[in-house]
Amino acid sequence: MIRLSPLILSGNNLDGVDGENLRTYLPNIKELVMIDNKINGLHEIGNIASGCSKLEFLTLVGNPVIR
Repeated sequence: MIRLSPLILSGNNLDGVDGENLRTYLPNIKELVMIDNKINGLHEIGNIASGCSKLEFLTLVGNPVIR
């Protein structure tokens, strides 16, 4: 999965992200779409940022963190 660039995880009831796993297994993610999940805290955005150094686009529409 090293070549995977866009990743769509919409509607999966995810409430957290493991930045270390993203960095290890998906280091080239440039686009991450996580619409309609349960991302709740700003610390989860930090986890995404720490795991996705090449991230250019992130969408969290429909998650509690943006309300």
